[in-house]
Amino acid sequence: MKKISIDATNISFTCQKCGRCCSFFKVFLTEKDITKIGKLGYNKEEFVDYYDKRKVIKKTGKDCFFLRVDKERSGLCKIYKHRPTSCRMYPLDICPDKTVSVRIFLFLRNFECPGLGKGRIKSTQSFLKEMNLTENDLLEVWQVMPKEERDAKNRPNGRLVR
Repeated sequence: MKKISIDATNISFTCQKCGRCCSFFKVFLTEKDITKIGKLGYNKEEFVDYYDKRKVIKKTGKDCFFLRVDKERSGLCKIYKHRPTSCRMYPLDICPDKTVSVRIFLFLRNFECPGLGKGRIKSTQSFLKEMNLTENDLLEVWQVMPKEERDAKNRPNGRLVR
């Protein structure tokens, strides 16, 4: 059984619906994610693509298949209430750790996310609970990510915040 460590970092984040995260990241899909989205009436072939033999959400241009951009350029997710685990855990990320198998931590990317620093400050644990994420959900995402994506040294555009 893999061990998981969730850093005690506090986080202040409220999505501002800008859609930037929906353009910059690959969203790795678990089988639960695919089933949940399928129940909304989407055919798997519509939204699933492959990266390194792993299932990811298709991109239309550089944007996520489910991103709907309105006239004011607000990024709205068509399936926000049912979005994949990787999306629900944003802006948290997963990283290997020498003392445990998986560490969950706040990992900031170089682009400016306007949602960071907005809203009340809460613990990482509280944030994950609000997003209805369990340790099993996080481990499933970890398992569907290719090894090079899991390796923090291969993430030059981010930094660990403690």
